[in-house]
Amino acid sequence: MQSYTFKKKTIREDKIGSIEQLEKIEQTADWLWIDFEDPSKKDFELLSKILKEDPNIIDCIKKLKPLQECKIHHIYHMISASIVNSPENFQVQQIFIILKETQLLTVRTHLSSRLFENLIQKLKDEKALPKVYNPAYIVTEILVEIANQNLEILLSLRENIEKIEEEVVLRPSNKKIVNEVFMLKRELNKFYRLLSYHERVIDKLKDGRISTISPNKRDIVVLEETKDRISQELVFLQSYDNSLDGILRLQDLGMIHRVESRLINLTWVIVVMEIILLLLEFGVIDLLMGN
Repeated sequence: MQSYTFKKKTIREDKIGSIEQLEKIEQTADWLWIDFEDPSKKDFELLSKILKEDPNIIDCIKKLKPLQECKIHHIYHMISASIVNSPENFQVQQIFIILKETQLLTVRTHLSSRLFENLIQKLKDEKALPKVYNPAYIVTEILVEIANQNLEILLSLRENIEKIEEEVVLRPSNKKIVNEVFMLKRELNKFYRLLSYHERVIDKLKDGRISTISPNKRDIVVLEETKDRISQELVFLQSYDNSLDGILRLQDLGMIHRVESRLINLTWVIVVMEIILLLLEFGVIDLLMGN
C-alpha cells in the first residue's frame, strides 16, 4: 500500500503498514492519498478501519464489483470506475475512488498500473500542476485517464470492425465472421453501459454533487471536455453496431449469391442431362456414332 502525502505544493511517498503509521503521517499533511494496488488481507483490514464500514461494503470492494451509482456515506463518498484492459482480452476492471475530508483512497488491481504511473509522473512535473494540490485535481485526472484508455480501446474495436468488413467482401462464406461479429456486438454493448456510467460520474463531480470535494474551474473545464468526447463516442457506438449489422447482411447476400451460382450450375447440368436422355431416347446418339 502506497501513500502520497500532500502539503501545499509538495508531495511525499511512503509505504503504509499500520493504522498508527497512517495517523502519524496524516498529522504532517494537508491531505493524504492512499493507493491500494492488489490489496492483501492486511490491506483490507486497514481499509476497513479507515472506512469504519460494514463487512458487506468491504466484501464488494474485495471482489471489485461495480457500483451502479456513487455510494454516499456520512464520512465518505465512494465511486467505482470501469477500465478495459485491451481489445484482445476484453476484461473490465474496477477502480474504487473513496473520498473523505482529508483522505483520498484508491483500490485497484495491477492491471491499471500504467494509468496510475502516468498520473504520478504528472504529479511530479511541477510545471503541469496547480499552485496547490487538492483531491479534486487527482480525481479529475484519474477519471480523464480512465476515459482516455477506454476510448483508445474503443478505437481498436472500430479498426477490428473495418477489418471484418474487408474480410466479408473477400470471403463471405467464412463462418468465423458471424462469431466475430456477435462477440464485437457484445463488447460494444458493454462499452455503451461503461461509458454511460462514466459520463454520469463526471456529471456528479463537475456539478458539485460529490460533497467531499470541490473541483475548481480548471477541473470543470477538463471534465466537460472529457464528457463531450464520451458523448460523441456514445453516438458513434450506434453507428458501429449498425456497421456490424451491415456485415451480417452482406454475408447473407454473399451466401445467397453463392447458392444462386450453384443452383444455376446445377440447372445447366440438369438441362444437359435431359438433352442427352432425349437424344438417347430418339436414337440420335446411335446415328451419330454410326450404329
